[in-house]
Amino acid sequence: MGSMIAASHKIGIVGCGWFGLPTGEYFVKQGYQVLGTKRKEEELAKLTAVGIEGYVFDLWVNDGLPKEILEVDTLILNIPAGLRVSKHRDPSLPVPVKSHDEHTFSAAMIKLMEPLLERKTKVIFISTTSVYNSDGHTIEITPTDPQTASGCANLLVEQGLIEKLGKDRVTIMRFSGLIDEERNPANFFAGRVDVTDPLVPVNLVHKTDCIASMEAIIFGNNTAGHWGEILHLSATDHPTKRDFYTWATKQMNLEPPKFVDPKPEDEGKGKLIDPAYTLEKLQLTLQYSSPYMMIAPQSNM
Repeated sequence: MGSMIAASHKIGIVGCGWFGLPTGEYFVKQGYQVLGTKRKEEELAKLTAVGIEGYVFDLWVNDGLPKEILEVDTLILNIPAGLRVSKHRDPSLPVPVKSHDEHTFSAAMIKLMEPLLERKTKVIFISTTSVYNSDGHTIEITPTDPQTASGCANLLVEQGLIEKLGKDRVTIMRFSGLIDEERNPANFFAGRVDVTDPLVPVNLVHKTDCIASMEAIIFGNNTAGHWGEILHLSATDHPTKRDFYTWATKQMNLEPPKFVDPKPEDEGKGKLIDPAYTLEKLQLTLQYSSPYMMIAPQSNM
């Protein structure tokens, strides 16, 4: 990107954890001013160390985002619903109610956007492919049908952001299973027995490609960006769960999982995330187009 754009464009990342921190570090290295949040004061040193201007923010503690974060040009909203929904239930409720959790999370997230109504800030919301059903060939316009509390919460946030800010200011990015060298998928099933659904397709995406998608959304399309989009990202290769996790565990010298025997009706089951539209729209070439490229063999030493 040109130095003039880098000097003038501020990027804010709400939630500088496993994905947000390296994303911010990447943009800093490209010359952009990056502001980010962590939930605790003592964690800000991690941001400072990579050149991110850090601020404390906790969705359930602070009343709104820091004013400096609100002044950015692009805001990446990256607070995983799966880590928050079940922990902050209204204590006045006599019994747990799943839908209350989903609505509490989404309402808190949408409330963050109130100060942006008078600004021109564009927003990327990091969502999940769990907003879709668990079966079938899935493209970006496939109807949503979440089967988990996390998927429901993310869908509510998606809808609320678009309603609050207007479609042209928001792009939704739904990631499939996020991995990298540290979050190794071989550990997911190593040593397990009676693992079900051996023939379902694997939907994984590498963190490096996710970061590249952020840059493409913000600065692609001749620097105008890609806004008003609902996108999703996954590797284009989808081995079966049995084939991949058996191979992955062996690569890492771990005990392979033992799967139940598939039934004839299992053939063709499972969700397959097809990212063709997103890759074309963003003009993005995946560095890790197959899950088999995401694991380095472990030495036997």
